[in-house]
Amino acid sequence: MLDQPTAGLGHNNPPDEIETLKAKLEKDNAARLKRTKELLAGVDRMPNEIKDADTADKATAFIKQLHEHRKECDGARSAAKKPYDDCAKAVQTFFKDQMVDKLDKAKVNVQDRLDDYAKELDRIRREEERKERERLEAERKAKEAEIAKLEAEGKAFAAEQAQEEAAKLQKQEAKAEKKAATNTQVRSNLGATASLSSVWSFEIEDLNKIDLNQLRDHFTQAEIEKALRSFVREHKGERELSGVRIFQDHKTRVR
Repeated sequence: MLDQPTAGLGHNNPPDEIETLKAKLEKDNAARLKRTKELLAGVDRMPNEIKDADTADKATAFIKQLHEHRKECDGARSAAKKPYDDCAKAVQTFFKDQMVDKLDKAKVNVQDRLDDYAKELDRIRREEERKERERLEAERKAKEAEIAKLEAEGKAFAAEQAQEEAAKLQKQEAKAEKKAATNTQVRSNLGATASLSSVWSFEIEDLNKIDLNQLRDHFTQAEIEKALRSFVREHKGERELSGVRIFQDHKTRVR
């Protein structure tokens, strides 16, 4: 008796769903796969150049066969895919409508409230810091005036001491300026931290007045090509556009 191979880890797992689906598609579309291979093999039998009417007739008929089979295969693809598209849509709708969208809306709602609170904290903090900087600046200037007076009176030692105090005040001013540039933070007892940060945003006031030339570095080539295709379609009579060669091409159409 031949030795039986030892079953590996996970041998009792159900078959992979994707592989099962592939096998089903191959079985259900065996005739289409066979016809596709036959047509593709016919391409190799076509001459590299068409030089006579008889060959052109055959090429035309062959293109029609390719087109019709391709259309039939694509229809079968759509039909086979539809149940899965419907299921995917149902999954998407379930999670998006029942959870994700609602959670996003709730987050924005609470975020707006937190933003208002953080902005008020930031306003209070900056006001206090402004007053502190003004106090330090006034003390420093008063000390500098005192230094000038002491030097004028010839009190070098007292002036030197006052100079040290003025230097300390100047350092405190610099520290206060640096602190003013930091962001306000809100810390929770649960370990989360919310930082108030400044961001630049925009609001379109008049779409027609936007200078697109200033935005040219922010368009991808695909976006530019999409706009060009639209321009060429809608302005067939205009064949001049700086930086673009617009030309009329010719394609055979087989029916």
